[in-house]
Amino acid sequence: MPLTGPKRPAISDRVNAIEAHLWLDGPLSPEGRVEGELRDLFLDMNGVALRKPAIPKERTPPSAFERLAELTMPTLLVWGDLDFAYIRSQCEHLARSLPDARTAEIAGTAHLPNMEQPERFNDLLRSFLDVVAG
Repeated sequence: MPLTGPKRPAISDRVNAIEAHLWLDGPLSPEGRVEGELRDLFLDMNGVALRKPAIPKERTPPSAFERLAELTMPTLLVWGDLDFAYIRSQCEHLARSLPDARTAEIAGTAHLPNMEQPERFNDLLRSFLDVVAG
């Protein structure tokens, strides 16, 4: 006997929607804060990753946090104020630990400020590259 009623979304579709809420909208923002082409792009790109076969055994790399002061190259750190608190905290730690770090927090964005506000992000990047290039 065939089932009737609305088709239930695949689990990977629901996971994709949850991840869009967390990473694109921001964990404390309402689901769907970011809409349209950008949300469609995120769902398409993230969906590719979700459909990949599982990695049989993931290796944990050694921590690099205690070696940050050894890095001498100029660094640009950009994060959104709507991202997870622990990610913002890690960015702030990196900013304090890297000898030549420049930082920018972009208001009104979550984990993907380069996608949400590409003009602002590109301006920051151009300015950073101008300084680094001399």
